[in-house]
Amino acid sequence: MKQNKGLQLAYLAGVIDSDGCITISKHAPRAQCQQKSPNYRVGIHINQVDGRMLDYIKGIFGGKIYVCKQYGHGNATVYRWEIVSQDKAQALLKLLAPFLRYKKKQAEYAYQFCCLKNRQEKDRLRRMKESSGTDIIGRSKPVRKLTNNQLKEREDLFLKIKKEKHTFVPSAAVETKRSESSKDGKR
Repeated sequence: MKQNKGLQLAYLAGVIDSDGCITISKHAPRAQCQQKSPNYRVGIHINQVDGRMLDYIKGIFGGKIYVCKQYGHGNATVYRWEIVSQDKAQALLKLLAPFLRYKKKQAEYAYQFCCLKNRQEKDRLRRMKESSGTDIIGRSKPVRKLTNNQLKEREDLFLKIKKEKHTFVPSAAVETKRSESSKDGKR
């Protein structure tokens, strides 16, 4: 039975809201690649003990499934579905945004990060074209380094999503109960 794409997106958004993670990860520069600045990457992940749901999600949205061992949960095998491809993550985040509830802000920051990274890459290619620098053989030198401003923009979004992950705002229902209790003198 073929399902409506909106229904599939709503289903995925619900699973991500409950068991998923939308993140920007930061990795130290790799010396073997002569990197000078940290590497940032957007990822969408879901961890489940039952891999059937993840297999269903992978069949519709792509991505990869890994088998993990999560100690502390009775040594249960945990399956992880993830999308870390920049382009696939960006496209999926755009589609998921209207359906997400609890992780909507994280998705917005991750989407902004993908757009920022694409703009910065275009800028890097433009700077490379304009560069007249050559190596000792006469080949043009690639422009790999991010500007300080570009690094700051990436770091700002990285910190925003990190802060959002640790922010809990109680629902209006909880606040209403709490204020009614305090009016009655109850705690």
